[in-house]
This record gives sequence, structure tokens and C-alpha cells, in this order.
Amino acid sequence: MGLVIGRFQRASQVGHQDLSDLVARLPALRGKPVLGNVDFGHTNPQVTFPIGGRARMMVGDDATLNITQH
Repeated sequence: MGLVIGRFQRASQVGHQDLSDLVARLPALRGKPVLGNVDFGHTNPQVTFPIGGRARMMVGDDATLNITQH
């Protein structure tokens, strides 16, 4: 299980370090994969996630998110 966080609007001025600090402060996320700055939600381009679907995510230098079932 992991967490996918959408891209923040530029006006929010939330940067990579802000997001890293927030994730580091949440004990529930320790040891869990977290993928940020993903194009979904209220941004453009806008991707939608299917409810009840499944996805596979890899984090690190070659981060990926693949919807495997919808």
C-alpha cells in the first residue's frame, strides 16, 4: 500500500521539500512508498483514477505508476 499525491497548483508554492517534510512527519507513512507531483486532481493535464481499481507504483529515480485493473 502506498500514497499518490497530486501536483499542487503553482499559486500554492508547495515545493518538493515542503512535501518531503510533510510526509516525513506522518508516522503512518513510514516505510510506505509515496509518489508526489502526479498529474491528477484539480490540475491540467488532469488524469482520473478509477474507483476500486488497482495500481502498481515504483518510487525512486525511475518512479512509475501503472493502473493494472479498473
